[in-house]
This record gives sequence, structure tokens and C-alpha cells, in this order.
Amino acid sequence: MSNEHEKPKFHYFVNDERYEWHEPHITGKEIKAHLRGEKHDIELFLIEKHEGHEHLHPVHDDTQVSLKDGPKHLLAKHKVYIYFVDGEKYESDRAHTTGRIIKSKLPEAKRTYALYLEGHGKHPDELINDDTTVSFEHDKEPKRFYTVPPASFGGA
Repeated sequence: MSNEHEKPKFHYFVNDERYEWHEPHITGKEIKAHLRGEKHDIELFLIEKHEGHEHLHPVHDDTQVSLKDGPKHLLAKHKVYIYFVDGEKYESDRAHTTGRIIKSKLPEAKRTYALYLEGHGKHPDELINDDTTVSFEHDKEPKRFYTVPPASFGGA
């Protein structure tokens, strides 16, 4: 015996895994809530097929995805944060890191150098110690760091 008042279930797929939802619309934030892991470091994309080609459209937290015309397929991937040290490009899949972790990715000879974050506008450059936390969240442009070798005051 079925219940007449039972809400219909809608479906969507994220990375080919099937999920159910109780409303004809779902937001990016609600989709992320169903996923495991660090949800804030996940980027969502709606996969649309047009003339044999797949197109990816970003799904932000406040984006409404309609499920009423059939299941939607989405791609979830870890967000990649880009930064530069001495002009060299580096990537991190974490929104927060430390000076120690940034230095650990540098060539061995530079790992003992002082690390500075370039300031913008009137903001001065900032010394980044090994235990200093650096956030990449909400940055519109990649952060830029530079290294300075330890001072050597000539010997006698």
C-alpha cells in the first residue's frame, strides 16, 4: 500500500555516484553537503552534453540546479590553489597551509631561506615563519612569495 502523501524523489549523479533528493531543485551547497570529505575544497560542475560534446558549467553554493526534468550529472573535484615562490608556480589542494609546507616544496637549497609574502598596495611584505598559517581562500589572484637567503656577514 503506497502513501499518497509521500514526496517524489529526484535523482542526480556526482562523479557517477547516484544521490536522491526530495525537492525538484537543489543548490550547490546542498549537493556538497551530501559529499564526503572537505566540502569547502570541492568545486562542482554541471555536465551538459550538446552536439556530442560535454560542457562543464560551474555550480556555486547558491546555484539552483533543477532536477524536475530528469537526473543531472555533476563533476566534483578538489579545488586547486595556485601560488608562486620566486616566480615558480606551485599548487595546493588545501585552502590553508603553513610556511613549513610551502618551504618543503622548494628546492633543498632554499628550504632554510626566509619566506616572505608580497604585500599589495600599501600593505608591506610579510615574513612567513614555519608555523605561520597562510590562507588561499577568497583570493582572486595567486599569492606571490619570495625567499631571502640567510644574512652572511663576511668573516675575518
